[in-house]
Amino acid sequence: MIALFDSKLGQETDNAVSGTAEEIERAAATGKPVHVWFSDEPIDRRTSPAELTRLQNFREELQGKGLLGVYADLNDLAYKVRDAVESDISKLGLSSPAVVRKGEHAMPRLHVEREVDYRGKERTYVVVENKSGATTANELQVDLGEWEQSVYRESRAAFDLPPFQKIRWTAGFHMGLPSQIVAKLKWIEGAEPQSEELPVTLH
Repeated sequence: MIALFDSKLGQETDNAVSGTAEEIERAAATGKPVHVWFSDEPIDRRTSPAELTRLQNFREELQGKGLLGVYADLNDLAYKVRDAVESDISKLGLSSPAVVRKGEHAMPRLHVEREVDYRGKERTYVVVENKSGATTANELQVDLGEWEQSVYRESRAAFDLPPFQKIRWTAGFHMGLPSQIVAKLKWIEGAEPQSEELPVTLH
């Protein structure tokens, strides 16, 4: 299930703060994949303060359940939806057998992960993974733009990333860095060069 919220939560029902919220709770309770994103774009000033309060309360509730996602703009949303769907397909075993078919490509993707270690300290990582189940991204190069100096890599040399594999780099982001970049990826499939530009956010 995918749910999007901008500046309104929706009509309250007998069992939940809105119809969409009720569907989210029902899907999560049955173990189905649930993805919820809230817009971080500027809010229309005509929006009711009471509605914004309802929305913020629900946002905090989902954060406590580990279901909160945010998007910076429509390009960021498109990438995150695609990434979530690809991940669900992989987890549910719905992808095709790992046989390379004509036209199949490697699918290198980037995202930021945060986790808390045993001492309670939050750590941040930039993760690159190949979502393809069949094609290796050979000689992969990752350009992180303005984040480059804040991500710790032993080497910036090109590397091969096999299907369904990932690596992650420790990051130390500081004030002043942009919350979103467009990462530039280049790799080889066969003898053919491939490239893609992907939006990545700190959220």
